[in-house]
Amino acid sequence: MPAPAPDPPEVEQLLAGGPAAAGELIARHLPLIRQTVEFRMDRLLRARVDPEDVAQEAALRIAGRLPDFLARRPMPFHLWARR
Repeated sequence: MPAPAPDPPEVEQLLAGGPAAAGELIARHLPLIRQTVEFRMDRLLRARVDPEDVAQEAALRIAGRLPDFLARRPMPFHLWARR
């Protein structure tokens, strides 16, 4: 299995840019987060919970866990964010 592609240079710059840049990084990945939530969310649950709310909650959790990611860098950011 091939290794995952590294983060593009603009993502690397945002990862190194501090809190304001981290917000921009997460905002750029929000469409991917929304898409992942919509794909994985059961239709019965979707009737009670808005996928956009789930995506926003996921973005907040990503922001809270970002310092751990930056310390370890276990994988490219886009893969880590989808977890």
